[in-house]
Amino acid sequence: MDNSIPSEYLEIKRIARRFVDTELVPLEAEIERTGSVARELRKPLMRKYAQLGLRGLSMPTQYGGAGLGVLAHCLLGEAEARALDAFQFIFRGGDPLLAHAASEELKQRYLVPLIRGDVEHCVALTEPGAGSDAGAIQTLATRTDGGFLLNGAKHFISNAEYADFAVLFAVTNRSLGSGRGISAFVVDMNSPGLKLGRRQVMMGRQGWHQSEIFLQDCFVPADHLIGAVDQGFELAKRFLAGTRIVTAGANCIGVAEQCLELSLEYAKQRRTFGKTIINHQAVQFMLADMVTDLHTARLLVYDAAASVDRGESPMPKASMVKLFTSEMVGRAADSAVQIHGGMGYCRELPIERIYRDARVWRIVDGTSEIQRQMIGGWLDRHGADQFLMK
Repeated sequence: MDNSIPSEYLEIKRIARRFVDTELVPLEAEIERTGSVARELRKPLMRKYAQLGLRGLSMPTQYGGAGLGVLAHCLLGEAEARALDAFQFIFRGGDPLLAHAASEELKQRYLVPLIRGDVEHCVALTEPGAGSDAGAIQTLATRTDGGFLLNGAKHFISNAEYADFAVLFAVTNRSLGSGRGISAFVVDMNSPGLKLGRRQVMMGRQGWHQSEIFLQDCFVPADHLIGAVDQGFELAKRFLAGTRIVTAGANCIGVAEQCLELSLEYAKQRRTFGKTIINHQAVQFMLADMVTDLHTARLLVYDAAASVDRGESPMPKASMVKLFTSEMVGRAADSAVQIHGGMGYCRELPIERIYRDARVWRIVDGTSEIQRQMIGGWLDRHGADQFLMK
């Protein structure tokens, strides 16, 4: 087992961290106050990040990406997670379905400018009746001359308010049953029949907006289909499970890193009963659990990433990553508040915001309960020999 990380991957993380600390962190207080990233800042920030070669890190080189694997992207994700979730639009410089399953025309028209930082996009899968059970979506795509008519509603769609286009999922064949007969489309957000609904205000993640999308006879040309008809959900499971290692696993590691750094620094400065609180056993135990959790999570994430880079199936490791890291970052944020005491609950420090933001990870991209169910189902089908080292 080789746990070494290539030096160029570590340099990617250092470059990204400098960008986050110098370009993004100074903007955070204003975003927390207003709840938005100013429109005039969005494209300049995206393009500056792209010029560093960090947008589209895992996207193919022929479309402007760096062509690196999931492991490299994980180290980048750790650095990106130090910034507010509001800045995710800067970091989402690519789309795995477009990169791996779209036609060449769609890649040139949508993927290339996305990597370059000229446009933004969103992924429209979730519906009021289809969250963790994504296969239960009801939005319908009906064939018509030259394409499809879309009818239905989406909600909790991140970045829909600012997106130029959506990768949108709709049912094309109901007779195939739940989770089947679903297709993926590229849909321009200014298409007739597509209407943006209300912004859905969340407990945390200020500035990273979730919105409703309503579709009424929204025409999508046939050549905007991604991959084969009725195969969209299979494509999503194939390609999005791997990206979950980055979007959930590596991001949770980055947040937990920040919790540990801030807590350790505070514990060495804060004094009670004549000594710094790091010399109190109770605080030492919390810090010990935080660093142990963090190291365990990193090993799990890097192992899963390396597996995908070797061409292996991401399951069930992707679900293990999502389950463990989302629970881990919740524990880290809670301990950080406890170590900081009253200051941890005060908006004067970032700990309070980190605590609010961390709660979403046990819900988004498949709840902890769903991940346990997926892991259990995989064990039922394949057994545990892979993990018993037989």
